[in-house]
Amino acid sequence: MGSEESRPRSATPWSWICVVFAVGLAVRVGLIFALGLDGEPYRGEVQKMAWTLAEKGFLGDPYLIPTGPSAHSPPVYPLLAAPAYAWFGDPDRADRALLLFNAALAALGFGLLPAVAPCFGISSRIGLVAGLAGALLPVHLLAEIRGGEAPLSGLALMALLALGSSLGRQRWGDAIRLGLASGGAVLINPAFLPPAVCLVWLWTAGDSARKRALRWSGVALTAGLTLLPWTLRNYVVLGAVVPIRSNFGIEFRMSNHELARSDMVGNFTVPESTRHHPSLDPGAAAAVRAQGEAAYNRQLVLETLDWIRSRPLHFLRLTLRRIVNFWFPPAPEPGRGAALGALAAAGWIGVLWAWRRALAGAGLQIAVWLSFPSVYYLVQSAPRYRYPLTWAFLLYAAWAVCQLSGRFSGWLGSERRILRRRPLRHDAGLHRAAPRGMKQNPSNPGGVPMTATKLALFVLLIAFPVACTGVAPDTATPPEPAAAINTLTDQEKAEGWTLLFDGRSLDQWRGFRGETVPPGWGIEDGLLVFNAEHGEEGYGDLMTREQFADFDLSLEWKISPCGNSGVLFRVSEDSDQEWHSGPEVQIVDGTLGCWSDYQAPEGERAPGSDLKATQLSGANYDLHPPAVDAVKPVGEWNHMRIIVKGPHVEHWLNGTKVVEYELWNDEWKQMVAASKFHEYPRYGMNPSGHIVLQDHGKTVWFRNIKIRRL
Repeated sequence: MGSEESRPRSATPWSWICVVFAVGLAVRVGLIFALGLDGEPYRGEVQKMAWTLAEKGFLGDPYLIPTGPSAHSPPVYPLLAAPAYAWFGDPDRADRALLLFNAALAALGFGLLPAVAPCFGISSRIGLVAGLAGALLPVHLLAEIRGGEAPLSGLALMALLALGSSLGRQRWGDAIRLGLASGGAVLINPAFLPPAVCLVWLWTAGDSARKRALRWSGVALTAGLTLLPWTLRNYVVLGAVVPIRSNFGIEFRMSNHELARSDMVGNFTVPESTRHHPSLDPGAAAAVRAQGEAAYNRQLVLETLDWIRSRPLHFLRLTLRRIVNFWFPPAPEPGRGAALGALAAAGWIGVLWAWRRALAGAGLQIAVWLSFPSVYYLVQSAPRYRYPLTWAFLLYAAWAVCQLSGRFSGWLGSERRILRRRPLRHDAGLHRAAPRGMKQNPSNPGGVPMTATKLALFVLLIAFPVACTGVAPDTATPPEPAAAINTLTDQEKAEGWTLLFDGRSLDQWRGFRGETVPPGWGIEDGLLVFNAEHGEEGYGDLMTREQFADFDLSLEWKISPCGNSGVLFRVSEDSDQEWHSGPEVQIVDGTLGCWSDYQAPEGERAPGSDLKATQLSGANYDLHPPAVDAVKPVGEWNHMRIIVKGPHVEHWLNGTKVVEYELWNDEWKQMVAASKFHEYPRYGMNPSGHIVLQDHGKTVWFRNIKIRRL
């Protein structure tokens, strides 16, 4: 093999960057038009915040209804996207332009790999191979082009690690650089906070206690000053200290409850999950507007922690599934899921091998890979969450494949020359001693040149499973919010369920002994609402036009503080009032202090309430108390189910059967005779009748009201 000077001059890394960027952009733009994605503009919370900034002058309104200023998303990407909405004016055109902008961000991330690879002791030419693989195989296409914050996060992590690899031993200015970079990265993606801490820890490993404290203080101060403007803004507009983003409570609550799934796609099929998300549920959005974004999220965090304390093993099982899902994401297309899992496995093999061989920067990569997903283990998994690591997976997977092909000199360059530099400081915390060069392999002292076939091996390993299914969309994209409430699934339709409320009209309802809807009842954001400001207690009960004998009724309700309502069934208009004939399933805020003016006698009060147990939510009012307290706190949605078949009645609350009794028998008649209903001989005796939602002078919300006849 000729000397270094006699070899033909190769292309510079800058030309490689341009080539990989152009290939990646061309592939993504081609797929956007080939798959018709330009005709399906996407506007999630981040895009809505950017649109609000361009239209109204503030970052906010990310949910189904206007809720005011928001910190749902970190500020950097919305600030980058807002000019597109301001320039085009039409949000749909701006959304299409952002698809191309996001594609360019993704292509740039892979294009930079030839330039950043030497920062980690890897040849630029191996970086070129990894970059081309990422450019040609967009396995996260929708995460890249619809969620621009994902490729932006990848670029931020790349910059942070490249900076970490260049930190010196004595330069105090590095603390300022690292603080600025860490603060900026966290403003793009809060999940970078643990990697930033790991980077500082590795950088200061081996320092004296005094020097370590000074460097930590310098980094923390600089990072804090970087975050300060956004934190102050949030304190002013949200009334709370929110250093980065405010939505953790939403994701935390949505991901941890009795019916929660470990992945985002699965959770979107669970009403108990979607009802907490203000982008999926109008009631949750209304709660954000009423309580404030920070207070709403804080409440959800406390509720979730209470659930975790009560169900630690269930939470542990969910967490273990989420850990597996992060590294081996589930996907409807087996080939795509296999490709994502294989990429992560190849990356881990490569980085551990590199660490074993004392390759510069491998220890830092391992620390970041372990720390970055920590927050994602607490919430529902999605393939896009690990996207920022994709470039690193590709880089170390390509390095491993090249190692398997032999010690490479020739076209791929000399690994020994790269490693001859002084060992980087951040490896000192993970290695006993970092060698200046790589040991020669006696069986292959000169290295084997890499052929074109060997170069293609890495691309084929990743391309094969993808080619089996094509480029599949990222299934973590949320469904349309309208599908989450007031609709029936195909299975429900087949089982005979029908809607009593579709979120748009009250055609199936009227007032007792009337043909119109009583004052106070209406539709707000797809919810059936009795608004106490517009109604009058005792004159506003809402009744179905149809009558039902045997039925299974399912609905969700939410009560206002110290509110009162109920659901009555088999109501007859032959009686003077609805409650003279129809048994009532109670809905009430039984909090102590709410009903001090109507206190039950001492000794009859339920624990923690002014009311009797027969007056609490889920009770057969004044007759049968709930067997267990299954009600959720005020402001949360409760699922109620009432099953009536002949004389048999069951009350279910949030998946728990709380009351069961028989009508018409001697026991029933004796209980009625001893209650406030003794004056009404037809109470609970009708074989059929109307269903009634009660007005009791306080605001109450209903949704997903559906019924099937038995």
